[in-house]
Amino acid sequence: MLTGEDGGTPCELENEQIAACLRHFSERGWFRLSNSKTAGDRDSNGLGEYFAREFGSSVFASHFAALWVRQGFLQHESRSGAIWLRVVPDRPERMR
Repeated sequence: MLTGEDGGTPCELENEQIAACLRHFSERGWFRLSNSKTAGDRDSNGLGEYFAREFGSSVFASHFAALWVRQGFLQHESRSGAIWLRVVPDRPERMR
C-alpha cells in the first residue's frame, strides 16, 4: 500500500508490515493514534510512535489508520479530543 501526496514523501507498506503492526496492537486493547511530528508530544504506546520507530515517520499513521478503519481492521472513538483505536477483535484472520 502506498500513501502520500504527488511530489511529497510517500509511505509504502507491504502486507507483512501491515500484518505485523496489527498483531502488535491486537492484544493491547484501545491505543491512541497520537501521530504528532514531535516525539515528546506522542504517546509512546500509540500508533504514531510505532510508525516513527518502524517506518521512520509518525505522520502517516493517520493515513493508514483511516484506511484500516474503513476496511474494518480497526475501530475508533474520540476521547477528550484524541483519537483512540483498537484492532477489531473478531477479525484475527485479517491479520495473517
